[in-house]
Amino acid sequence: MSKNTVTLKADAPQDDPAARADAGAAKAERTANRSNRATRRASRVTAFQILYGLRFAEIPDALALAQAFADSPDQHDALPPEAGGQAPYPHGFAWDLVHGVWQHHVELDAAIAAHSRNWKLERIGQVELTLLRMAAYELKYLPDVPAGAVINEALELNREFGEMASHGFINGVLDALAAHLRAG
Repeated sequence: MSKNTVTLKADAPQDDPAARADAGAAKAERTANRSNRATRRASRVTAFQILYGLRFAEIPDALALAQAFADSPDQHDALPPEAGGQAPYPHGFAWDLVHGVWQHHVELDAAIAAHSRNWKLERIGQVELTLLRMAAYELKYLPDVPAGAVINEALELNREFGEMASHGFINGVLDALAAHLRAG
């Protein structure tokens, strides 16, 4: 009877360059994933703040939206010194969220209204409505982000900016919307 043995990475010789390369690549991937989550989180915060602020501005077209995005204090703080205070045309995940929510807000509002039982949009607080729109956009148009992560991020942003009493409401609406989208 032969005895099979399995060599685990931890058991691999330390002088094995392939094993070290594999371990290094795995560590780099874990670090990149954490960094990507942190970057997306910061982008969601920025997008939320800009979208909430748009309630107070008239934005007639995408060019005006891009200018409002570029004029955001968060964007100016992030500019490198060599930019001379001039923001390039908006890009990145925060811009994708802002532009997508702005472009699809009527459709997103209809989806939110359809999944918020006995609540009219006018009764939903503006912080909560902004968070719902952002999450609904991600659920509907960004399928690379898992629904659970989108809902969790919306709830985290609600803890930071919204009313804790609305936590269950946001969770319920987004869970129902995610289930509806999964069903096709």
